[in-house]
Amino acid sequence: DLLLAMLENTTEPRNRAVLACSMNTGLRAGEIQRLKVGDVDLDTLTLRVWVSKSQIEDDMPITSDLAVELNIWMAAYARSIERPLLPSDRLLPASTGPRYRWRTTRDGIKERYQVPSTYVAHRPVSKLHRIAQDGLRSVGLPTLHEGIHTLRRAIARHYYEALAAERGHDGAIRVVMTLLHHTNVSTTEHYLGITGERRTRDVSLRGRSFLVPSGSATVISISGRGA
Repeated sequence: DLLLAMLENTTEPRNRAVLACSMNTGLRAGEIQRLKVGDVDLDTLTLRVWVSKSQIEDDMPITSDLAVELNIWMAAYARSIERPLLPSDRLLPASTGPRYRWRTTRDGIKERYQVPSTYVAHRPVSKLHRIAQDGLRSVGLPTLHEGIHTLRRAIARHYYEALAAERGHDGAIRVVMTLLHHTNVSTTEHYLGITGERRTRDVSLRGRSFLVPSGSATVISISGRGA
């Protein structure tokens, strides 16, 4: 709910696309910055990604939510730069920011006017952590030292919990490992703060009797020895 609220609270089209991309792919900030228009195939719902850590290319699936967001964003992007998008254009470009210029009126008077910000198609968006922090701030969450990695960890945990209910820990953690492009399961477990042993502990103990009556089972004494 908080992730969706962050998205809805983000009114700048490019920034909303950045958040949508992060929330639906789990990509690192640098991987998001490298994306180009030509990497998006909305017909096959495929996103070509260069994975920086492992130095491999991955054709990732585009979710239905991300497909909608990208359709809206790319249409707005093309209107803003007043031409069709090219495959070589950055999917998430830098912007110029509002600028001031001078012009001369018919009366010969010079006046300053503001030129709206525009997108720079050949340069990638920068400072993605600030976009993430603005989203976090909009829903009342802390922003200190937070960034795209915060969203990456949040959606990975959400994905894990959804899968664990049907696949168990081992099956879920391996699928999440591929989402995060980790090379081994232990890295993913450490990243999410989850291990199979800890999960088994939690399931076996939460809400259950621990100090069972003597005679019905082995009782763990305070000293740590079986009674």
